[in-house]
Amino acid sequence: MADEVPNQQLIFAKEALRQAEIRLQSQATALAAVETRAGALIGWAMAGVAAAIAALLTLTTSMALGIGAAVFLAGLVASIVAALQVLLPGSWDVPGNKPADLEPGAAMAEAVLLRWVTDGLGAGIDSNSDRLATASRSLRWAYSYFAVTPIIAAVAFALVALAS
Repeated sequence: MADEVPNQQLIFAKEALRQAEIRLQSQATALAAVETRAGALIGWAMAGVAAAIAALLTLTTSMALGIGAAVFLAGLVASIVAALQVLLPGSWDVPGNKPADLEPGAAMAEAVLLRWVTDGLGAGIDSNSDRLATASRSLRWAYSYFAVTPIIAAVAFALVALAS
């Protein structure tokens, strides 16, 4: 019966380590997906920026068209800036402990050693969760700007056209 407790602690420590590794891999995959979507959004927005600049450069007759193009350009630039915040280097933690922190001569049960390793991974999980939340929030803002920009530009165009 007394042997069951250390054995059970070892089983729990191994499972905790496995779960930490799964979580870190999942976080890395999620961040890569958010970054990929941000890059795609920047590409689409840049195409719109080029069209808006072309409209502004070739503008000869309609002030309403110019205002609409300028509003469109501003919204797309806001979208690009928000998406770039996802891609800028952030605080992505390299999980784990420093090997130098483990003293080679220290006598340690396997369960205690696994708990030490898991605690090091856990610190990385917490830090990476913050980075992932920030990146996701920036991407939501970028998509929001991207989605409402044509509507706001059309309203601006219509209002100026009606006023003139």
